Amino acid sequence: MSSLRKTPSGRWQATVRVGRARRSRTFPSRREARRWADNTEVAARRLAHAAPTATFTWTAAGLSIHIPENLITMDRAMVLERLLIEVLAGAED
Repeated sequence: MSSLRKTPSGRWQATVRVGRARRSRTFPSRREARRWADNTEVAARRLAHAAPTATFTWTAAGLSIHIPENLITMDRAMVLERLLIEVLAGAED
């Protein structure tokens, strides 16, 4: 779920929540904030779907992903790698 709010400085803050994880970022325009929120939410949901046993945590450095070693297969790792490359490429737009 995502939300937008206008800050006192006139900028727009986008917040994305997926499960208990939350990530916020501020933008000069509402359009940019909405675009980031939509892209971030879709990416987080796609990752959660691709690795349902994984835990995702937002940190200051970015997104931390933990998958229990006994639950990951090479096929699943390759799917996640392709998905991460696709998601990260979209984040650069």
